[in-house]
Amino acid sequence: MNLAYPPLSQSCALPASAYIIRMTEKTGGTGRQRPFIGMHFKCCNIYTRLYLNKAGTAFIGYCPRCGRKKAEVKVSPTGSTSRFFGAD
Repeated sequence: MNLAYPPLSQSCALPASAYIIRMTEKTGGTGRQRPFIGMHFKCCNIYTRLYLNKAGTAFIGYCPRCGRKKAEVKVSPTGSTSRFFGAD
């Protein structure tokens, strides 16, 4: 399976110029929306969602299979059209 996602650096973190995405999911019965982005971890060839942290400064998550790779995508005021990213 060869997926084409924007590459991340070896440390699995985008530079400060990375962008926020306007993707959300509704949570429980509260009707609130929680922003997320899609991340493909190439180390285990698995997809997961990264959710916005409480401070609203970055989307943070780990590879759900091995837990060794951390991905952090910083929020930028300019936004992005990309909805999915890839981590080595």
